[in-house]
Amino acid sequence: MRQPFQASFGGRHLWDRHVTLAALALLVYGQLFVVPSCKGKRLVASRPRAWHRVTAGASVNQVALKVDAPGRRGAKIRFLTNLIEDYVRVKKSDPGVRRTHVNKRTLAWRMNEMCKNPSQTAAARDKVYANLEEWLGKVLSPTALWTEPLDPQEMTDLFYALDLASQNGVAVGLGCLSLAVSNADLQTISAVLHGIAASKADFPEVCEIVGIEAGNACVGAETVHLSMFAEALTEAHECMSVACFTKLQRGLQHRLSEAPLASRRWLAWSCAEFGAHMPVLFGGAPVDVGPDVGRAIWKAISKLPSSVPGGRLLSKDLAPVVSIPKAVELAVARELLRLAEEGCLWQPSARKAWGPAGAGEAIAGRPWSALLNRQAHKFNPSVNAVRLWVADLLDVPCEHVEAVRLIRYQDGDVSGPANADARPEADPSLWLSGQRTVAVLIHLDQPEQGFGGEVVFPHLESRSAAGALRISPEAGTAIVWPTVDFNGIPEKRVDRQTLPLSGAGAVKHVAITWVRSGPAPGQPGGMPV
Repeated sequence: MRQPFQASFGGRHLWDRHVTLAALALLVYGQLFVVPSCKGKRLVASRPRAWHRVTAGASVNQVALKVDAPGRRGAKIRFLTNLIEDYVRVKKSDPGVRRTHVNKRTLAWRMNEMCKNPSQTAAARDKVYANLEEWLGKVLSPTALWTEPLDPQEMTDLFYALDLASQNGVAVGLGCLSLAVSNADLQTISAVLHGIAASKADFPEVCEIVGIEAGNACVGAETVHLSMFAEALTEAHECMSVACFTKLQRGLQHRLSEAPLASRRWLAWSCAEFGAHMPVLFGGAPVDVGPDVGRAIWKAISKLPSSVPGGRLLSKDLAPVVSIPKAVELAVARELLRLAEEGCLWQPSARKAWGPAGAGEAIAGRPWSALLNRQAHKFNPSVNAVRLWVADLLDVPCEHVEAVRLIRYQDGDVSGPANADARPEADPSLWLSGQRTVAVLIHLDQPEQGFGGEVVFPHLESRSAAGALRISPEAGTAIVWPTVDFNGIPEKRVDRQTLPLSGAGAVKHVAITWVRSGPAPGQPGGMPV
């Protein structure tokens, strides 16, 4: 006797037949609600990438939002983007191809649905038009309705949706946007620019409007807001299309020239720090210092042999290289080295490039250096003694003297090929601190064992011997030379290098600093460090 639900039917168990019919029903049910794309492939229901950042993967329709309440700017933005998504979904849907099997009855149903779809699309489009016209200008403007500022991420989501709407036949009006950002502060404009750049929306006219208003806002903006705008401008430089960024630059050029020179240089420095050099907007970095500064520097160095006891002119060429004995006392030199040791400041001057192994490790045979630029070092008597000595020697403000850098050479260490001390055009510090005009190198000690370690100027001739200028290390002796020529242009003939030390246990320490044409990095008015 068979068990219940196992009666035979056509050679198969009744239970198996029920399971088969259920599975078939589920399959047909699933086919009914799969929406194919126009290419015949299944379209997986998913929201744009920006939506997931806003809602953490949850649908906006599932969240109860009071979009009309004050202070809910983000909720209103999500409401607008949700409307646009609904419109695009209605426009792209095609109910007539939901079934693969077509007979007379399903064909009539499909034709009926296709006739109804245009009216549904038009209704969804009209709803998007009405809400954008009413709310787009309001969500971008700092009205009393909102209590929070514009959020760059929300702006990204909004412009991503607006670009999607534009691609699907919804013309985004520019009048409300122009009215919204007019007379806005730079923080608001930065958020809008960030949204346009990050979403990669193709709105050239909008970019020109944003550029014009940004130029107006830069006239009286604070440095913190200039830095925020520089970050958004750099992102636009990296992400925008050429047409959009060209329009943005054109808009900026209308009023940016009216901003104070200090503001323009801060903005240029900030963009350079972010990796975007924009010569169209800011021109080239101030590499030259001008003839007046160049002549003053050469005059100050050339008179050192006669005005400083023990000073000697070492170079035979026009570029003056002067040595000055007893520049620092032995106690000062020991204090500088103690600061570097106790602060664990020694770092390799050259590291291995990115590769399969050893990336970032110190390159053997190269010296190590320590920069004394911490807050405690600014009040250290020994550090200040060196900087004040340089300022008095050359009659320049102490704020123009850079932080002291120590360099340690050991047995076999070489400085590499000859290099110049003037900063190249790609150095962002030129915008705020200006060019290096003078270099001052002080030997803190001399190797007690072995030999070598001379400082060589390959392109200068020595006054005391034939060949290139070579200066042997002598404890306490300073070497002073200009890094710009008589006309204020970076001097190419004063490239220098250090020969390797030879001998077991040989060690040499030097201190080097430079004089800038403006406030040095880390000083008030100079480049922040």
